[in-house]
Parts: sequence; C-alpha cells; structure tokens
Amino acid sequence: MKQKMRQLFLVALILIPALSRAQADADNSFHITLNTPLITSYSNIDEVLAPRVLQNAIELTLTQKGYTRNIMASINYTGISQTDIAPNWISLKLRSVNSSNVIIYQPQVNLSLSPILLSTLPASSGNENIILVYDLVINPSNIFLFTGNINYSIAFSIQ
Repeated sequence: MKQKMRQLFLVALILIPALSRAQADADNSFHITLNTPLITSYSNIDEVLAPRVLQNAIELTLTQKGYTRNIMASINYTGISQTDIAPNWISLKLRSVNSSNVIIYQPQVNLSLSPILLSTLPASSGNENIILVYDLVINPSNIFLFTGNINYSIAFSIQ
C-alpha cells in the first residue's frame, strides 16, 4: 500500500507542472488578422517614388497571462534576390494599441530578414486581450527594382 501511495505521489509531482504549463498555454493566444490585402501595384514612376500606406492592414490580438512577452517581426522576399531589395523598403507603423501597459519601442519599424523587436507586453494576472493594429508602409525604393512580381511574407514571433 505504501509503495502504491509513493508511486501515486510521484506521478502527481510529475503531472502538476505539466498541467500547470498546459493551463498557462491555454491562457495565452496569438491571432493575426489581415484587414486588407497586402497587395499593391504601380502604374507609373511617380507612384514608385512616393510612399504607399496600406492602412489598418494587420491586426495582432494577444491574450497573455503570467509571462512577459516580446513581439518580433521579420520579412522574407521571394521571386527576387534578397540583396535586390532596399533594407528599409517595407515597414510596419503602429496605428493603435488598446492598452497603456504595452511597451512600444518605435512607432514605425523597418522590416528586415532578422527579427526586430516591435513591443513588449508585461506579465499580467488577468486575461486581457491586447490588440495592436499596424499600417503596412511601402517606402520609396532608392534602388532599381526589376519589373514583375515581388512576393513577401511577414513573420511574427512571440518570445
């Protein structure tokens, strides 16, 4: 009987942290909503030389509890060599955030191949939904871009 109690106690000690972590993961969520298609085209040189802003383009919704979280973003281009793209060509500009607790490092961030820190969400004891809305800004290119399609993907990560 004592042996079975010891085994049950050992199993409970092993499962409690796992269940606790599973609950912590259930309390944390991350959703990305595209409010507008992230597609643009140009018909003349004047359009290429002016910034183009896709307003309210990306909405990030986070529910986080118990942990401080860093939100990062990076970009990857396909259909063209990475070296043929100006490093500050596409950026994210923060349009709105619904919480004063979020630490915003820069209101507009140029995206690169390496992840860039956008913001930090301090640890929270509640299940507050944090909503960050970004404009996508396509800056004028200072280098010649080949005609045709340039495809890109933006990756968001939370640490």
